[in-house]
Amino acid sequence: MSSTAEPHSSEAYTVAWIAALPHERAAGMMMLDERYRQSPKDFSKNESDPNTYSWGRIGHHYVVIASLPAGEYGTTTTAITVQGLRSSLPHIRIGLLVGIGAGVPGEKHHADGTVTIQRDIRLGDVVVSNPDGANGGVVQYDFIKAKKSMELKGFLNSPPQALRNALAALQAEHELEDSKIAEFVAESLKKHPKAATPYSRPAADTDRLFKAAYHHPGGETCQSCSQAEQVGRSSRETPEIHYGTIASGNTLVKDAQYRDEIVSWLKTQNVDPLCFEMEAAGLMNTFPCMVIRGICDYGDSHKNDDWQRYAALAAAAFAKEFLGIVDAEEVRRTPELRRVLENIDLKVDEVLATGRSTHVMIEQSTTNTQRDKAYQWLSPPDPSTNHNKALQQRHAGTGHWFVKGETFSSFKDGAVPILWLHGIPGCGKTVLSSTIIEDLRGSSGTTATALLYFYFVFDDQRKQTFDSALRSLVCQMAHQSDSAFDQLDHLRRNGQPSTQDLSQTLEKMLNGGGRVTIALDALDECTTRDELLKWIQQLIASKSGSVQMIVTSRKEYDINLVLEKFVGQEATIPLQQDDVDVDIGAYVHARIRTDSDWERWRSKPQVQHDIEVGLMEKAKGMFRWAACQLDSLAKCVSRPQLNQALATLPATLDGTYARILDQIPDEYRQDSIRLLQVLTWSPRPLRIEELVDFLAVDLHNEPGFDVENRMPVPREIARLCSSLVTIVEASRDSGEWDMDWEEINSEEEEEGKYEIGAQGGQMTREMRLAHFSVKEYLISERLDERYQAHLREMPSAACIASASLTYLLNIGGGIDLAELKTRFPLAHYSARYWTNFAALAETSDDSIPELEMRLLSDRHACARWLSLYDPQFPWREEPRNRRGPLQPLYYTALCGLERSTSALIDKSVDVDAQGGEYGNALQAACAKEHEKIAEMLLSHSANVNARGGFYGDALQAACAEGHEKIVEMLLSNGADVHAQGGHYGNALQAACIRGYEKIAEMLLRNGADVNAQGGDFGSALQAACVRGYEKIAEMLLRNGADVNAQGGDFGSALQAACGRGSEKIAEILLSHGADVNARGGYYGSALNVACSHGHESIAEWLLDNGANVNAQSEGEFSNAVSAARTGCHEHIVEMLLARGSDPPAPSHRDRR
Repeated sequence: MSSTAEPHSSEAYTVAWIAALPHERAAGMMMLDERYRQSPKDFSKNESDPNTYSWGRIGHHYVVIASLPAGEYGTTTTAITVQGLRSSLPHIRIGLLVGIGAGVPGEKHHADGTVTIQRDIRLGDVVVSNPDGANGGVVQYDFIKAKKSMELKGFLNSPPQALRNALAALQAEHELEDSKIAEFVAESLKKHPKAATPYSRPAADTDRLFKAAYHHPGGETCQSCSQAEQVGRSSRETPEIHYGTIASGNTLVKDAQYRDEIVSWLKTQNVDPLCFEMEAAGLMNTFPCMVIRGICDYGDSHKNDDWQRYAALAAAAFAKEFLGIVDAEEVRRTPELRRVLENIDLKVDEVLATGRSTHVMIEQSTTNTQRDKAYQWLSPPDPSTNHNKALQQRHAGTGHWFVKGETFSSFKDGAVPILWLHGIPGCGKTVLSSTIIEDLRGSSGTTATALLYFYFVFDDQRKQTFDSALRSLVCQMAHQSDSAFDQLDHLRRNGQPSTQDLSQTLEKMLNGGGRVTIALDALDECTTRDELLKWIQQLIASKSGSVQMIVTSRKEYDINLVLEKFVGQEATIPLQQDDVDVDIGAYVHARIRTDSDWERWRSKPQVQHDIEVGLMEKAKGMFRWAACQLDSLAKCVSRPQLNQALATLPATLDGTYARILDQIPDEYRQDSIRLLQVLTWSPRPLRIEELVDFLAVDLHNEPGFDVENRMPVPREIARLCSSLVTIVEASRDSGEWDMDWEEINSEEEEEGKYEIGAQGGQMTREMRLAHFSVKEYLISERLDERYQAHLREMPSAACIASASLTYLLNIGGGIDLAELKTRFPLAHYSARYWTNFAALAETSDDSIPELEMRLLSDRHACARWLSLYDPQFPWREEPRNRRGPLQPLYYTALCGLERSTSALIDKSVDVDAQGGEYGNALQAACAKEHEKIAEMLLSHSANVNARGGFYGDALQAACAEGHEKIVEMLLSNGADVHAQGGHYGNALQAACIRGYEKIAEMLLRNGADVNAQGGDFGSALQAACVRGYEKIAEMLLRNGADVNAQGGDFGSALQAACGRGSEKIAEILLSHGADVNARGGYYGSALNVACSHGHESIAEWLLDNGANVNAQSEGEFSNAVSAARTGCHEHIVEMLLARGSDPPAPSHRDRR
């Protein structure tokens, strides 16, 4: 990169280079391609920031070097450094921690007394932190120093994806070429002659490694050290690079035996460190960085300073070479430092308040790991992507009329329980929501202790339901307090939660004290808004004073009907045209004067004025309308063109969208239609690289896909439908995570079937329709007939299915799964969704069944599909071995492909062929509610009672999945209602465990044995109790269920109810004669399970009803006190002791 102009804005700097010591900072400055003596003009150092900064450029990256305060080093100080960076340079994206460290040579002692070296780490070599699957590249060791028995409490976070990608690329490069360390060192010394002597490489004979047991006899050098105690090594002049784990802490390691003691113990924990240093633990959990260390000593008593400056320079040289590989665009997609640190629980004042800051950080790391697992289990959608998008669209100063107004001020004071903002389509409600949320975040005037928010969105199915919103709100609340997290942790015990479970958990969290504000945007874009509106009403009524809400929506009939009942007139805020027009005017004014697209009119203030007047006369409170007109007018290159365009501005959004479609060039039209088809009907947003491949698919010629047909400049895809689409940055998990929670049930999780594959939050670019009103227009009858024929659901589904199948048939071949996903970005999407679209469109397009059969009959292509996404296991990221050979009929039945199923049956395939997770085609069709296919199979003599598969038979599958009509059909075709086996033991237990009351009634009417034994829960009654289904439990008891039946995981129905915390069900069981002291099951007794799970009120109720406080059992816990103590419920232990319990005997767990 040639010399470039010095950036005027501090936001140009994306890389922070942290240096602990003066010579480490000097080494970094020597590596700058350009050094800027002055800070950027707009840089203002925060008064709380103690750092000093140097500014410059390396390659394509602008780099700021931050130094720790003089004379200070260690993790405490680095934590302060990060806070200073955050306050002064919040837009920094990535960091490098560059300096010196102590190498771990890895001595091996032999029986003959000789010592050899397992790894050849020398002074002047470079060690780079590199995640290895077991840890993130840095482990904390300081806390074990004073202990004879050591304890490892956690690992620290990995560097961001942009750095990991670059590191892999550089390692590959070094397989072919030498590192540039020596070259960059030589260049820097030539450029800085004063540094030539102190920073040059010391003589090789000064690099001496001594046996660990041999201590330095004294003196500043090792001249008097015994030659016999030196470890023999061949000479080496050039530095080498080592990748692996770095051990970090607050104590200087300068004793070889202590060094090896730490290393030996860490190896027992599967950690093999390459070097020690003193700063990384203070950064890695709060700042996305790579740690690079030049080896200056071996952490022994022979330590001296001779190699420090060269080692620092070698590390800096590697950092420079590394930055030359790091992709600048990928860095820009990495979250800003301020966003990263928003989610860090650790506060610097807490670090400073303890003498062992890294100990605190490791405990925090362990807690964060537990929290991360809980959040991954719940898998909440991330509303921050929508929030950030809205913030990017926001113009400075807009929304002030509201956030500075009296109504909002009263709301923040706690005087108003709920505000409802409503407005017409395109008036800027979502952008205003982002302004409100930012104001609440930063306001000291609000009395709320927590802020939760969620954006409902039209273009992502995972952000359209009440259930999804609750998942997000629960996780946000759990993040803000330990007591709230405890509620989430408790929720996990009962498997994947229902919407009701989530609602109850959030309510318990909100009872934790303090006032909570909840902001919900775009209620009208929620697809389950009856539930949502009912919940809002109940929450405001039940949490008077402790919960406030601010919601936005269009003023649609059903929303207005509910909200007007409890939202007062003074709290119902219509977004008036005059108020919105003020914001629109400011937005238009700024864009015309600052956007590069409008530069041609900068010297024409009258023209700028005319444009503003022309737009504001017709905007009528529609932000979206104004934005589209600006996009269109920006293309005018002359005054006559501009005047003509202003004179013919469409009056409505529909008219605006119609004009945009009309103006699409003919050569773009076919691709534009295909792009709009997939963006309009896709269940989730697509990444740019996915869409490029989607358009490269040729549906009419062979080969169907050729990488040479990809757009050479992917970002130009936006030209196809400008103003109708937008490109946004999002975390990768928001797009890649194609899991459907409706496909997961709690039993699958308990069986170990359910898996989470974290995506790591990597930033990516997605294309979406620009606004909800765009989708509404494209699927409406108002759309021009030329486009309607293509953009209706059926033709769109046909196009997407055909493209996905064609893609899968033309990719891969001899490459592994990881490479397949990398080289063919659309592969996972095609594998995941082709069946959805094909099932919808196959009746209208003959080519789709043909493509389906091509895929299913091509062994390699089919295996490729199932390795990417197996519809048997929609919750799994990685493939598993299938049960038996691949049966095409099984998969057509599973996926609802009616025409292909019919075609296979016509070919006389075996309709009862065994294989697959569901055993046979009939069970698969019944599990997935493909009624017509099940009927088709039965009419062709499929065995209705065929055994095998996860559910054992088709009837249990239909009952477990809640498909009433299919249950009726199976029973009328002779299904055995008494059949035993399968995951739930029998059909009745399956219906009861899943809460399907009508199906349970149907089975009982058809003679099902209410006391049939089997399955994990022993009986239908225990199954109903374990999930808290009160009505089902009562129905079973009315039908003769044995209230004291033994068996199953809990031993009895009463134990199951007490474990669930269902006091009402426990009362019902007791009223029907349940034995309060019955023994058996995993926990031993009802009292034990209540105490183990922390249900104090139920434990007291059991004691009040005759439970023996001192009963001994053979279950997991010997008695109730032991159960409570093992569950860390000391308040229950105190209650039991007060009620006469003996001191606790050891539990069976303790005995083991």
